[in-house]
Amino acid sequence: MTKPHSASAEEESLKLVEDFVGALTHALDSLGYVWPNTLLDNYRLWSSNHLQRAVAGFAFLRRRGLVDSSRFLIRPAIEMMIRVEAARQHRDLFYRIAHAEHRQDKHLLRIADQHQLQAYDGAQSEKIWEQFSDAFKKDFPTIPIPNVDERLTIEYLAEKAELKSFYDSHYRIYSRYTHGALHASTGNLDKATKPEDNRIMAICALVALDNLISLGAKSPNHGDLVKRLRRICPGEQEPNAP
Repeated sequence: MTKPHSASAEEESLKLVEDFVGALTHALDSLGYVWPNTLLDNYRLWSSNHLQRAVAGFAFLRRRGLVDSSRFLIRPAIEMMIRVEAARQHRDLFYRIAHAEHRQDKHLLRIADQHQLQAYDGAQSEKIWEQFSDAFKKDFPTIPIPNVDERLTIEYLAEKAELKSFYDSHYRIYSRYTHGALHASTGNLDKATKPEDNRIMAICALVALDNLISLGAKSPNHGDLVKRLRRICPGEQEPNAP
């Protein structure tokens, strides 16, 4: 994973990330108030919007020299990229992702209710889930409702999305920063990660941009961005475009 990373390489790759932020902003704006018709496309839209925020925050911190702070945004971006690609490629996984979030939301809202932070209405929560499930069946009538009892891991989603290499390398190493591992906190991992920081965020941004384009968004400089990304990431795996 370790590669030379000069000041000029940092500037070139960071500028690419910043240009991706601009392209994502333009793409989102170009959609206006035309919202997708299906649950899955809405999920892809909001996930891409979420990725835009992460990439924009990363670029903002990086440009101001807050390199260590910027790394905290990398693993969440990779995870969102994996989730949206798994959902896009496998409709049944979209259902399982939604149910896993529903189950976790119920757990957290119960805790909030116990601490008198927010009232929890279990009946309303189940009603919302039933509405989602009914809408899913309407959108995808030929997709069998999957088993939601099995634990859904990000590793499994990465494998199904054909992004296992990202999980095994980038996701795992940036998790060390997220969880405050000693080697990450002391900078012992920086030599391996510094050349990758901007590149992996650019790849996450490309996934978001491709999803937005497939939903009807405009991106006049998409081709140029892809060429520049391939130049700074020779041989790197690129997720399949929608």
